[in-house]
Amino acid sequence: MRASGRYRAVYYRRSNMKGDFAIRGRLYDFKELTGAQILARVTLELEMRDLNTGGTVWTHHYTHDEPVSGKDVPAVVAALDRNVQRAVAEVIASLDQYFAAHPVK
Repeated sequence: MRASGRYRAVYYRRSNMKGDFAIRGRLYDFKELTGAQILARVTLELEMRDLNTGGTVWTHHYTHDEPVSGKDVPAVVAALDRNVQRAVAEVIASLDQYFAAHPVK
């Protein structure tokens, strides 16, 4: 988010800075699935809270099984990386939609 340049500032929760929103999430799956085809599964849920009202204003669920191109550890790691990059892109697009519909004043 910080690298995108779309946000005034992005801080880690452990900093002393106070922001307008906080994003938190849960990672449910980050694993290899074996079967007829080897897959790399990533499943996560994120929510953004408005720190002024305390309400949840945005949520996003992501799950995807990325095909693994080989049967070795580097191939699984590469598939997990592609899957995480896809998740990040999807989350950023969803946040962009939220802020386009709800501009911050």
